Amino acid sequence: MIGVTPAANPPNVLYVGNFCFPDGDAGGSRVQAVGKALRDGGYEVAFVGSEPEGRAEDRQPDGGYRYQGLAYVPENRENTARPTLIMRGLMGTTIMRRIDAMDVSATKIVIAYHGSSPLLYRLESFCRRRRIALVADCTEWYDPWHLPGGPIGPFYLNSEVRMRWLQPRIGRAITVSAYLERYYRERGCAVLRVPPLVDMGERVGYVAPPHREDRVLRLVYSGSPGKKDLLGNAILGLRDVKASGAMVQLHLVGVARDAAAGCVAGGARLLDELGDAVVCHGRVGRGEALKLVAQAHFSTLLRPDKRYAHAGFPTKLVESLSLGVPILTNITSDIGEYVRDGKEGVIVDDGSPEAFASAVFRVLRMPHEQWHAMRVHARQRACDSFDYRHYVGPLKTFLEEAMVTCG
Repeated sequence: MIGVTPAANPPNVLYVGNFCFPDGDAGGSRVQAVGKALRDGGYEVAFVGSEPEGRAEDRQPDGGYRYQGLAYVPENRENTARPTLIMRGLMGTTIMRRIDAMDVSATKIVIAYHGSSPLLYRLESFCRRRRIALVADCTEWYDPWHLPGGPIGPFYLNSEVRMRWLQPRIGRAITVSAYLERYYRERGCAVLRVPPLVDMGERVGYVAPPHREDRVLRLVYSGSPGKKDLLGNAILGLRDVKASGAMVQLHLVGVARDAAAGCVAGGARLLDELGDAVVCHGRVGRGEALKLVAQAHFSTLLRPDKRYAHAGFPTKLVESLSLGVPILTNITSDIGEYVRDGKEGVIVDDGSPEAFASAVFRVLRMPHEQWHAMRVHARQRACDSFDYRHYVGPLKTFLEEAMVTCG
């Protein structure tokens, strides 16, 4: 059997789609935090994603898997390697097989997180037959050049069908940004905007020193830049900062040296030139990654002024602020609502190397007492804006209205 009933009590919310629960990727972190808000709102939630197998520590006596009160149904494939992009595009079949093997007698709501178009078609039929409310969780709008085949490839076609036709037809959406909120409201959808969320109760203990005796400004970038982030421009900007004689280090967490070199033309030579000003930590466990971020004075994030950057919202920013680490970032998406210049971070004029270098020089001119004050502001912003507990009520109300309109 591919799936099993995930808990003694049948779920009344199924959260399905392209994520690795509980925190195997950004999608897993997203749905986990939303799931906690649903759990605290009184829902029994089960996740059906793309994780290849359940974690041993989450195994329950009944054979299912639970993480912090949240049930999940892994694929339990023999091949436990992380799913490839092609496999993720075909996840609809395995997800529906697992759902079909579950007890869904109590299910009232299905939330679809970035599933493929074929999966959404099948979920629509599944929910319509059972009078279950279907809600789309929308967190990004892909750039065609970020997907195999570009603008004429099947993956981009799949994304466009989902974004422009299927999700508006569903009529109910949880969106990560104001951009997507406006887009779906204009198409007649009921919409609730929910930014990336964290459990601030889990951030206790990640405290970095506000001062460093060696006087080195410690910057950090954590995650995979892929084609979304302008990490190469930060590295280029750092060259100008180092040439001035300033003592700065950029720590790359989750980024190997080869990957860092690939972000910019002549990258290998540039990294050699920068020496210990760029430290590549490579892939590390989540706990270690959080510690490395917390030990920095500032995190960094640059993105271009493009649709995908405005439609999404950077989880990296939320993770940084939740650890009390202010951020050097340019304004895309809703960042300006949460990061004030000189408070929660330093605003970079744009995503260019020159603008990044200028922002770093500004930081270097600040007294260390201001760095410490910004740490306090950063963590307070996370507590006020991104803790999942603030969304228990809004999510409960939104889903109750979805059930009424569906029934």
